[in-house]
Amino acid sequence: MNNFETATLLKKLRKDCNYTIQKIANLLDVSKAAVSKWESGYDIKTEHLYELSKLYNVSFSELYYGKLKKEKNTDYWRRNYDLSNFELKEDINAKNVDNLKTLFDHCNMVKKRFYKLLPRWGENKLTSFELEEFEFLKQYFKFDINYYANNKIDSYVSPYVENEVEKAFVLSTLSKIRNYDIKSYNWELTKLYNFTYNYNVETICNSENIKALEYLLSTFSQIEKDSILYDNLHILKNDKETQKKGIYDRTIYEIEQIPYFKTIINSGANKLYEHRSSNNVWDDVIFESIEGKITELDESIYYKYQFYDYSGRKYIPVISNWKLFSYEEYLNFIDKKGTEQLRDIVNLKNSNPLKYLERMIERESIDV
Repeated sequence: MNNFETATLLKKLRKDCNYTIQKIANLLDVSKAAVSKWESGYDIKTEHLYELSKLYNVSFSELYYGKLKKEKNTDYWRRNYDLSNFELKEDINAKNVDNLKTLFDHCNMVKKRFYKLLPRWGENKLTSFELEEFEFLKQYFKFDINYYANNKIDSYVSPYVENEVEKAFVLSTLSKIRNYDIKSYNWELTKLYNFTYNYNVETICNSENIKALEYLLSTFSQIEKDSILYDNLHILKNDKETQKKGIYDRTIYEIEQIPYFKTIINSGANKLYEHRSSNNVWDDVIFESIEGKITELDESIYYKYQFYDYSGRKYIPVISNWKLFSYEEYLNFIDKKGTEQLRDIVNLKNSNPLKYLERMIERESIDV
């Protein structure tokens, strides 16, 4: 059973019957919250489907597989893959924020299904039903011409790539990555296309709703999570003395006190190595109270990669041009100790300071 396809069908059937959520709850003797969860794809049990199939006069298998026998394919795809069905039409607030979870769950479903069908599309092995489904999903993806150009030997690449040329490049990529481990395989596969759906990131961030941010991060790739963490660790602001704008590094106190840092870090975001002149987020107050020395960090990463762009500005190469790097190369950029420290700051420093210090010592951040 695909919970989300079943959920959208349940919602369709209820609306077709002109029933409210409360009406269904009364008929089945359950809470209104339970019915809302079913229609969002959560906590759907077999016994519920049997009861609902009788109520809506459909078969159990239709509910289980999330598709009516007489339903047109286009209606089925619109119901499940048309992301506009799930968009929030009003300002984000405590009452409607959970609707964002449904939207982002369907974003993930669209991406997962697209990349599952992509290899067989390249090989011309999709059934007619699957091909129509794939073409519907493809509206949210754009073939990355720049990535294609970087991998093409010819000196000129047209801004428009024919369908067969696109397929050939997909097949060429698949032949290279077929035996990769799953993380490396997915890393390379997702380089081929850009997901074009507008997440309305600015609206979500401006809402200052932690749940909304949590739901947004659930659909972000690893590099997107790392990037949003980096952007929030280093912010553009005016210097009080010079009145000039510059990059300001967040302090440990700010990381500890600003709620969204905990959400970003606990979503799985990694702190990446950055230019050595950047300030570390070590707590000077703690160090002043401890006798010892800071252990030198492994700086071999700086001999392998350039952390300046051509204009002299500092940047992290794997964030700026992640498609130029393999997954194994990306792993080299992860500042493991820095990432662990950030997690400890948001999860331990205030609630369990002794454990926080123990963890610092375990990481050999302090030589006592």
